[in-house]
Amino acid sequence: MNVRLALCLVIVAASSALRAQERSLVTAAQQEPRPLAITNVTVIDVAAGARLPNRTVIVEGNQITATGAAGAVPVPARAIRIDGAGKFLMPGLIDTHVHLALARNRDSLGAIGPLLAHGVTGVRDAGAGGQDAWLVALRDRVSRGEVLGPRMYVSGMVAGRTLARAGVDATTLARQLVDLRVDGLKIRDGLKMDEIRAVLAVAAEARLPVYGHTYDAVNRDRDEVYTLEAIRAGVSGTMHVLGMPQLGGNERPTPPSRSRSEAWQQWWVYYAIFWLHTDPAAEQALIDTMVARGAWLEPTLVTEDWVANPDVYRDSWVVRHLPGSFAAAHEGFPALDGTAREQYRAAFARMMDFVRRFHQAGGRLVAGTDCIPACGYGLNDELRLLVQAGLTPAAAVRAATIDAARVLGWADRLGRVEKGLVADLVLLEADPLQDIRNVSRVDAVVANGRLLDRKQLALLAPRD
Repeated sequence: MNVRLALCLVIVAASSALRAQERSLVTAAQQEPRPLAITNVTVIDVAAGARLPNRTVIVEGNQITATGAAGAVPVPARAIRIDGAGKFLMPGLIDTHVHLALARNRDSLGAIGPLLAHGVTGVRDAGAGGQDAWLVALRDRVSRGEVLGPRMYVSGMVAGRTLARAGVDATTLARQLVDLRVDGLKIRDGLKMDEIRAVLAVAAEARLPVYGHTYDAVNRDRDEVYTLEAIRAGVSGTMHVLGMPQLGGNERPTPPSRSRSEAWQQWWVYYAIFWLHTDPAAEQALIDTMVARGAWLEPTLVTEDWVANPDVYRDSWVVRHLPGSFAAAHEGFPALDGTAREQYRAAFARMMDFVRRFHQAGGRLVAGTDCIPACGYGLNDELRLLVQAGLTPAAAVRAATIDAARVLGWADRLGRVEKGLVADLVLLEADPLQDIRNVSRVDAVVANGRLLDRKQLALLAPRD
């Protein structure tokens, strides 16, 4: 077959699949949900980290209306019955760090389907400067029930680059984002501490949290002070453990001799290996401060593993039916070998140790992926890495359910399988408390009371 013709056929097929996916999401949202009864199932009590066997859970509208021992809970006459024998029911997963505006085929809802297909029923979009109005509009479409998708929490971004683009100061930009009705304000690199305090002042008036990249990728000589000062100033949490090494009085490594534009991969490794020069006492001071102030940590370990151990993802590409090619997805990330790879892996091990220490000190961890390797596909890996860092499977599950809901202000309606809460649920084929990898074994999803069975879920996850 002619190569150009073959490519055209692939594009047509992909476009057709996306249109079918969008129709499915819109149709599912508009249909009145029938009552649902999941019987004889083991419910995962995420707060206690316990299994509740032989339970029946009733869903009517978009709410859980009853839970109890199998046989003791009346099943509505019109209910769709699902025999949950041998299966496990848990709250829908929440990814606290996605970037839907940056995803491929965003306007065809191409990023939403894979999230639902992998049991992700709630997300915090971590922002895309200049795309805030698009994100708020999509959030509102989901909230109004015009399209079925994970419920969204939208971050408005304040950073050096967004200030330059808008041509305003930090106070003005923060107020503009509040007026746009974002759910929280995210700070990034390029801000001075007085600008962070200005954002915090605006947020306090609006009763919104401030969080984000509490480090500066350009001025690395003040990273450890910047993060600590940001937390002390009132920032509610920080994303990306990569940027948090606490050097204290230790010497910094020698930087690459060439510029960032000429040697961006070497600079990427250079920033990571700050973790090989940390001061344990300074690290402990940051942990103690964060725990004392209730500041959460979203480490996005999958982003660093994506760089340190790409073969883990390359080897599973076909098995997991990830969209596109591995090479295309990894573009823009360093391809390391030799000494650079070993240094990065050593630095990643130190990041993992920091996460372990933070957790053991009583810190609150939440699970976010940065849409690595693609929106919807990475949360299982993030939970796997949290367990590798030292969390129990139960603690990792909490990071993507009840603790994520608390951080996003959703805990009064989401994050548990309980009467009166919104019916965002995932039915699994195997026990996630026994092996965290079982979170990937999704049998069905209930999103805002709508049942998505295996056939529907397969439609929502793109295939090559």
